[in-house]
Amino acid sequence: MIKLSKTKFITIIWLSIIILMGFFLRVYHLDDWMHFQLDQSRDAYVIDEALEKGISHLPLLGPRAGGSFLRLGPAFYYMNYISAKIGLYFQQPSPIAITYGIMFFNVLSIWIFFLFLRRYFSRNISLGITALYSVSLFLVLYSRFSWNPNLLPFFIIFTLYALLKATDFEAKKTQKWFYLMVIGLSVVTQLHFLAFIILPLIVIIYLLIKWPTFNLKVYLTGLAILLFFYSPVMINEIKSGGSNTQEFFSTITKKSNQEKKGWINKIIFNTENHNDYYWLILTGWERGEIPRIIKSRNNNLKVQCKQECQKSLFFEILGLIIFLTGVFLILKKLWKMKKGSQKDFLLLVLIWFFVSFFVLTLLAHNLSPRFFLISAFLPFIFLGLVISFLRKNFSNIGIWLGWIIVASFIVSNLFFIYQRFQQLELASKKNIIIKKDKVLKEKTRVTWEQENLVANYLKNYYRKNNYPIYRSADPHYQRAIGYLLNKKKVYNKSIDLSNIYKEGNYFVIKTTSSGNKFLNKFLNKFILLETKKIGTLTIYHLKPRAEFINKIKENKHAKKRNNLKNKAIRYQWKDIF
Repeated sequence: MIKLSKTKFITIIWLSIIILMGFFLRVYHLDDWMHFQLDQSRDAYVIDEALEKGISHLPLLGPRAGGSFLRLGPAFYYMNYISAKIGLYFQQPSPIAITYGIMFFNVLSIWIFFLFLRRYFSRNISLGITALYSVSLFLVLYSRFSWNPNLLPFFIIFTLYALLKATDFEAKKTQKWFYLMVIGLSVVTQLHFLAFIILPLIVIIYLLIKWPTFNLKVYLTGLAILLFFYSPVMINEIKSGGSNTQEFFSTITKKSNQEKKGWINKIIFNTENHNDYYWLILTGWERGEIPRIIKSRNNNLKVQCKQECQKSLFFEILGLIIFLTGVFLILKKLWKMKKGSQKDFLLLVLIWFFVSFFVLTLLAHNLSPRFFLISAFLPFIFLGLVISFLRKNFSNIGIWLGWIIVASFIVSNLFFIYQRFQQLELASKKNIIIKKDKVLKEKTRVTWEQENLVANYLKNYYRKNNYPIYRSADPHYQRAIGYLLNKKKVYNKSIDLSNIYKEGNYFVIKTTSSGNKFLNKFLNKFILLETKKIGTLTIYHLKPRAEFINKIKENKHAKKRNNLKNKAIRYQWKDIF
């Protein structure tokens, strides 16, 4: 029987409470309020096909990288398939089962992050920072729906923790940790295009500095593991003649050509965005606006800070202090510290910061919130360094000040999570107006529950006359509503104004706050029969004007045309065997 000291027992209790708190925030009303839009419905179609027709229908490539035809590795889909298979035993639809899989890994990241922090920080500071991480609005929201970037937090911290353990020469089983690191790296590089660039750079630079004395067999085994995880991609490339590799270089060229502004401009802009999002990750506050350094007409630099910026200036400055102090303390401690696990920790964090900052500088004017999932752990580590500094240099006052900061940030995040949950609860009941959304960039709130209500409403009309449902909706919800109708065995398609059928049920679904001006392009060929509001979504039921009907009914067996060109060819396993 394992004996635990009182200190370890208390640590386990507190860590369990923290993990349970993080779990509760991630699972609360997940079935009803799940975010299910364009990419989620795309992935659900892929997984449903494999569930219905067999595992051989899983693809050899994964989702497309945003804004390109480049496809990532398929690891995300394979994990989704396992989640969906488990969900079948609990009679859960695949989108919900997949989301529970995402949530599980993100909850597990709380525990791994605590272990990572303990490589440097004291038990109390590690617990405090982990507690803040578990309630971060930014990370909670990215745990509550299915999307390939949403698995980044777990696999990044798992990979880097394994890397530290693999190069800790005082630890046992360093070779096994090296293999685990390679597994983590093999998966994380298949989850996002930037992770494919950033994580290998971090690992390679760190290993070149540390230069662990593994024998050749260990490195060859690591390479074999990497090749195994990337074998579907390589098989697809052989089969397709390298189409995805061509898209990779095309994407690199396209993204580099988008950024024509000078380095100084991009570094300043990227620093401003890092400070803004680091503060959001720590506090959950989305309404802040940072001062912008812009060029005047005579090419002089000037600081622009409008009304919203002025209101939040104090907090943005506080965030900048934490950010810059954290980087400074790492540099200072690395200079003075001798060899050891703590120095390895600081070295890895410094490489992590500079590599991610450099790569994001290249994309400074095209940054998306999800990009910060790659470096989301860094603001917590910087805060931990600041608290550690206060504790060491200001005795009891520093300790209390550190705990006040952590407690304030936890309360701040919980407050903003409560606000967000209120909005999600009301989304299907009333047209709520939201302010700035810097996490998901949403203009309104739309939930899984609400989309099902829309689909059921359309299904009722289908049952009345058995005519196809022809729909038009905001791009975010068009495919999602089509997916739900398909699952309900309702024949449906997008509205095609060049083919208007007599035997058809026509609906337009738009956000309630967008008004009805967009209907003008429909009302010259249709009559508005009914308007149905379902909270933040409104359904407009249309009837074709007799003079514009050009067909009685659709030929459902006509072949569909594929208009996508120059895309990476994606095969399924059934095409190989």
